[in-house]
Amino acid sequence: MKNKTKKYCIVFALVLILSACIGRLVFQGQEKQQVQLTVVLPRGSEQETSALMEGVRDCAQEYEIQMQVLYGAAWTQQRWEKTMQEEQTLGSKGILLLYPERFLSVSRTDEQAYAAMPVLCCSDEPYACFPFQASFDRTDVQPDDVVSDGELTAEQMAAIQSGSLRGVWVPNWYQLGYRSAQKLYFHAAGSAMESVQADMLWVSKQALDAGTYDALLGE
Repeated sequence: MKNKTKKYCIVFALVLILSACIGRLVFQGQEKQQVQLTVVLPRGSEQETSALMEGVRDCAQEYEIQMQVLYGAAWTQQRWEKTMQEEQTLGSKGILLLYPERFLSVSRTDEQAYAAMPVLCCSDEPYACFPFQASFDRTDVQPDDVVSDGELTAEQMAAIQSGSLRGVWVPNWYQLGYRSAQKLYFHAAGSAMESVQADMLWVSKQALDAGTYDALLGE
């Protein structure tokens, strides 16, 4: 009798463990939803935006985001609105829009014009119609500081090493891409939509000598 009771207890315990495991798998499956996002950028800008797109791809891989990339050239407002509708129909939950001033002709002043779909805009020009911006935090940048638009040039590196240039501010494009995709993903999961900012990195002789410059650009 004792042996039978012991067997029943073991079977019951195994059933409970199995049920708990199945329930956990079901819960995880429900909790982790597949999210699709869209990146729209100017045609021919692949090299210029490579660091930013590397950050986007790494974020997409980490969060298992399906990423659709579209290249625009001479888009009208009608083409833009059609693209947004098509992306929504295909299941996209948000758009990262890069440098619209180079290929997109839209009314820039209406803040509610494209509110139907969250758009995070990275641009050198103001767009009131895209209230959520992807930009860099320039709080510590002084008026007389040298600021690079991309990576350091060979001439700038040589000037820093020789001491003729104190340092250069470099935008962390990788971080901007990663944070932009992450923000759109979190919004799709229920968080409030907000603008994002990435760091400006101060590259001095000390940073070059220590070898931390390349490492910082990958964070």
